[in-house]
Amino acid sequence: MIIENNPTQTKTLQTRFLVYVRDYLKSIEVHEIAYFYFEDKVTYVVTHKNEKYMLHRTLNQLEEKLDEKDFFRINRMFLVSYQSIGKIEPYLGNRLIVFLKPDMQVKAIVSREKVSEFKNWLNH
Repeated sequence: MIIENNPTQTKTLQTRFLVYVRDYLKSIEVHEIAYFYFEDKVTYVVTHKNEKYMLHRTLNQLEEKLDEKDFFRINRMFLVSYQSIGKIEPYLGNRLIVFLKPDMQVKAIVSREKVSEFKNWLNH
């Protein structure tokens, strides 16, 4: 899919990702992805079916290849799909905590700088 931001610039969006599963490769469609997260210097992709795979990309690289209508970078650790958001609650320091589906052991907190932009993104 190609998105035009302005007449001189186009952005090619990724529609699927190739991941390693033990001794074979698997293709995952973007609509199957709940969120991406970064932990211990590794990026992971988690599907709506709670399947977790390592991905050899940074969150910055992923952010460039995903449709901004569907995915939002809530902080340095999480890039989430709007479909993965269960509920949102106020959190310390004017931040928000996002309860993800499938559940994540680490708190997904919207950074203070992104709260307003996050609310606008959800309101589209």
